Amino acid sequence: MAGDCHADVVVTISTALSIAEDWRVVGSSTPGAIRWNQRCRIIFGRIDITPRIEPHVRAAQQRTAAAIDSAIASQSIEPVVAQLWTTLHQPVAVGGWTLLLRPDAVGVSDVSAEGDFIHANVSVTVRPLLSRHASPTTPTIAALPPNTPIAPRPSFDVFADLELPLADLAERATQVARQARADWDVSGVDMRGGADAIWFGVRVSRPFSGTLWIGAQLEYVEATRRIECTHAEVMPETEAVLRTMGVDVARLADALVGVGVPVGDQLDHFTTEYAAGVAQDLALGPALTTRIVPGPIRAADVFNTPEALGLTLAVPGTITVVTP
Repeated sequence: MAGDCHADVVVTISTALSIAEDWRVVGSSTPGAIRWNQRCRIIFGRIDITPRIEPHVRAAQQRTAAAIDSAIASQSIEPVVAQLWTTLHQPVAVGGWTLLLRPDAVGVSDVSAEGDFIHANVSVTVRPLLSRHASPTTPTIAALPPNTPIAPRPSFDVFADLELPLADLAERATQVARQARADWDVSGVDMRGGADAIWFGVRVSRPFSGTLWIGAQLEYVEATRRIECTHAEVMPETEAVLRTMGVDVARLADALVGVGVPVGDQLDHFTTEYAAGVAQDLALGPALTTRIVPGPIRAADVFNTPEALGLTLAVPGTITVVTP
């Protein structure tokens, strides 16, 4: 027909993908160049009407870009991330210990599409803990947090607590107290631990009758591989009262400095057990495994509870979560 227009045009649209805080997929489509391989000319007279047609092509291009973004907005990766989040809460047996990854943040970056699939890098912040007491079957799963940008950092510290009965330290303190005050009748030493302090309770029947409580500071001493008392002090009010009775308690407090319990054997056993436990891939449910490469173990802190004396260990290393 004389009014026909034959043309060959290439219209491009590029779409960048990202993930919103609520895990929806967000598309940002941008109309690209319009390339006319064959311009639109009316057969009769070979009149070029491309300038009149191109605004309509551009309008259709804009509508298509908006339709793409609208279709993408209906998609969400929350079910996939939630499954990963749940899996990372599963306890993992490591020798005689239970490893808890304890994730607390998750973020997605570098989102792209290929065919029917969306690809992305997932980063998770974890607070790994090795526990003797955690249940290997009943994890508490925190709610999935919003998508949060996280800088990938594969290195981490796993924390583990070694515990010893306070009675071990009490026995050694009793021996020291009797040697330091051979002129007293010392029947024994009780230990009282709290959230931020530990006390030696020296039971005395002569030259006075009662329990003398001495506050103590405990530290791990690398040279001796022991938890030792590095400072001991009688409450000033108590010391003042006893001084009026002619009783000197400073010598006893000074003698308790250095009393301690060895933890070298426990450290060696833990090191061997942990290295053997992470020497192979650790299953995180049926779909994931984790690979841990441990570094040198260091003592991070000394703590105490009403019943136990403890040493917190920090085990640096790297961790990788992979599909089997």
